[in-house]
Amino acid sequence: MHALQLLLVEDDIRLVESYKTVLADYVEERGRQLELHVVNSLDDAKRGLGKWIDAAIVDLNLGSGTSDGGEIIKQLKKYFRVPVAVLTGTPDDAENVPPVVGIFTKGEHRFDEVLDRLWSVHEIGLTKIMGGRGLLEERLNRVFLKNLLPTVDVWIRYAAKDRKRTERALLRYALGHLVADLEGDDTPCYPEEVYLAPPLDDSLETGSLVRCKARQTWHVVMTPACDLVIRKDGDPKTDMVVLAEVVPEVDVFDLLKANNRQKKKLRRNNDASYLHWLPKCHALEGGFVNFRRLDTVAWNELDEKFDRENMRVAPSFIKDMVSRFSTFYARQGQPEIVASNS
Repeated sequence: MHALQLLLVEDDIRLVESYKTVLADYVEERGRQLELHVVNSLDDAKRGLGKWIDAAIVDLNLGSGTSDGGEIIKQLKKYFRVPVAVLTGTPDDAENVPPVVGIFTKGEHRFDEVLDRLWSVHEIGLTKIMGGRGLLEERLNRVFLKNLLPTVDVWIRYAAKDRKRTERALLRYALGHLVADLEGDDTPCYPEEVYLAPPLDDSLETGSLVRCKARQTWHVVMTPACDLVIRKDGDPKTDMVVLAEVVPEVDVFDLLKANNRQKKKLRRNNDASYLHWLPKCHALEGGFVNFRRLDTVAWNELDEKFDRENMRVAPSFIKDMVSRFSTFYARQGQPEIVASNS
């Protein structure tokens, strides 16, 4: 396992030497491998950004009255997928910087506290997956070499007719290979994986979650994806949006007088065909999508009556929900048949 490559942006030479001493003790005492790369100005940092780094500690004020540290963080966020911690004497200045994993104040927080925070983020595998040398990069390289380059002439012909459309298609094609690479993974999922929160865009999709302003109830958009595609006039194909209410777990269990065995079956979505379980996560209390509790709202009244909650059910989970929804309303049943006595 390679050592965590840590970029330190700090112009105070005395502090840098102090931090190096703390780091040496930290590595020896904790048995954690870290290598420190120090830069002391915006220009030096930009030159240093060409190197692979796994995490960064940035002082916001480099030199008298400057805020170059904030610009460095923006550059890091723009070109690198690494966790950044702010260690500064002016923590109030951190309000306007891009998201960081921690804001630490000089004189109040020890350097090893900052190292602990960055190491804890590193330990969950985030940098291993998303970093410049991570698993995502490795798999993207595989898709690039195995799937994209061999078909490059086909894409060149497409691009000659519509370059922008071809770029979008290439993105979908590459992501499709990445998703397919995980299809056979039967590792149990965590609740956060069920949702995109927030999604990369704010469009309304099948599986988007909204909240009724009047009743404060949560609802899942069940309108087919093809009807929600936005046309050139700015409206979707449909003029109505179908919503299924999310009811709290406790209400369902009380209504059904569910025992522990039934609760387990309900949470595995293999009981009560009109209910589909959504787990609790950091952004949602969870509950059951009740296909019997449907609302329809006009597209042009949706934002007036509902708040969009900037989260949606992830594609790999919405497929099963839509399938259950369709099955519930497609079932026909048949008249009871009485066996003859002959």
